[in-house]
Amino acid sequence: SAIVPDFVAGLGDVGDALAVRPLDPPLPAWTLFLGTAVHTTPSRAAAAFMAMLRAVRRGG
Repeated sequence: SAIVPDFVAGLGDVGDALAVRPLDPPLPAWTLFLGTAVHTTPSRAAAAFMAMLRAVRRGG
């Protein structure tokens, strides 16, 4: 299925977003998620959402 590659790609999208804009001051994780979800496929957006939830739980 395409879910696993899309999940990995979604995490890559989040990583790319962080790498492109070193956050200073850091933005809340949900703003990063919204920025990613606007220009990606639904499964990649879902992966970004899961990454956001993990970041929030860690205090991001």
